[in-house]
Amino acid sequence: QLPNGVEPHDWLKAPAMQPPTSLPRGQRTVAAFLHYPRETPHESYATPTGGGTDATVCMMARAVNQKMPTGVRVPFLAQWDYLDDLDGPRALKLGSVNYSFRTHFWKKLTKLQQKQWRASKVRKLASVMVDEIVERGRTGMDAFVAGDCPLEFWPELLEEAAAIAREETGRPYDVAFPPDLPPLQPRNEGEDAPEVGEFDLQHPSNAAPGRFMSLCNRKRLDAALSWAHRIKLNGATITYFQSLSSKYGDKSEAEIKELRRDGNARYGGYHGPWPSESELTTKQWAAQYPQQWAALNAAVSTAMSLRRRGGKEVVEKAADAAAVGHKEAVGRMEEIKVQQQAIGSATGSATGSANGKKGAEKQRKDAAAERPPLAWVKIRLLSGGGAVSCAVRRSPSMIRKNSAGHQVVYPGGCKTTLGGYPITFPRCGRAKGEYIVIKGTKVAVMVDDYTPPPRVSPTLLPPLLSV
Repeated sequence: QLPNGVEPHDWLKAPAMQPPTSLPRGQRTVAAFLHYPRETPHESYATPTGGGTDATVCMMARAVNQKMPTGVRVPFLAQWDYLDDLDGPRALKLGSVNYSFRTHFWKKLTKLQQKQWRASKVRKLASVMVDEIVERGRTGMDAFVAGDCPLEFWPELLEEAAAIAREETGRPYDVAFPPDLPPLQPRNEGEDAPEVGEFDLQHPSNAAPGRFMSLCNRKRLDAALSWAHRIKLNGATITYFQSLSSKYGDKSEAEIKELRRDGNARYGGYHGPWPSESELTTKQWAAQYPQQWAALNAAVSTAMSLRRRGGKEVVEKAADAAAVGHKEAVGRMEEIKVQQQAIGSATGSATGSANGKKGAEKQRKDAAAERPPLAWVKIRLLSGGGAVSCAVRRSPSMIRKNSAGHQVVYPGGCKTTLGGYPITFPRCGRAKGEYIVIKGTKVAVMVDDYTPPPRVSPTLLPPLLSV
């Protein structure tokens, strides 16, 4: 732990799921090192059945499976001997900003904490490598690293850990990265090609439908995956990420449609198995797993609805606001209920107690004594009960500037309250028998005539002195 008690990282265990024994297996550890897994019920890159939990790893799994022998489908978790992340699981966004390990975690640590985090990460990686050497006879690691933050941290961590593993076991163990990746091409004719590290890879999430990744960077991803899985695939060349580009000849509309469907299902809250992880066709999978298929389609519908309403974050904020409003409304209803009970107690019924009426009347007058009303006027609620004497008071006065620039006091209008309803009185007052309408609904009737006191001329105040 760091000095503040926070875990330095939340690392994933080496996967126990293995690929089919029919696939060839070399003497090197095949590992993937990414940024962070999304927050899901599974809290990792993979579901219990080995399927991916986000678009990035699902695309990586599909890329490899497309080149597997006929009839063989290997879940994402079983495609790699080891998986790890810098810091996860994490929410995709913090507010409106994408989560970044460098910005939101690393730069907030002190120098001592950064040193401790590196030491603990290297120690854990070295332990994994020692197990690979001693328990499984591995001679080295082929590392797939993609994304800006992963490329900044993982290569150094892996080299340091490999040195410790070699020293502790006395056996050779190296770390290799994808060699001979296709170079980037100039964006425009006559320009130089963008500079890129020898084994630098853009994060696969940038290749998802609706996002832009150049064809050159897609080729680099395909080449890196082909190299990492060269033994399992018997040297086959992966072209999956290229095929998702509009500039590639074999652009697969069906594949993009499936990716979009899966992305919507994930956005709508689906975290179950995926048809693409099975050897069955989508139609066969839907027939064999009707409940999962129904849940997947329900999640797609939810996602479409969320997007139409401005996105998940907007809808969640609206729901929170509605919950607060509902709570306030319930509280207001309780207040109105208490007030109506008090009014009923004050007005009484034919068999009511005279003492009860007098007691309620006294309570109202005692409360009004703190701010004496302009007058008392009788009003009857249409919902039931007799006429009630209501205290009429002025609204708070308003101070404004007149055309001459002087501060003047404009007396507020007259109003009262009955049964939780605010009742205002226009300058002409209200006549006996006049209905009081609130939001288009008749709620009460005047039992008395009432004419507000005349408004006095605004009181002139001296202009404010400028300081």
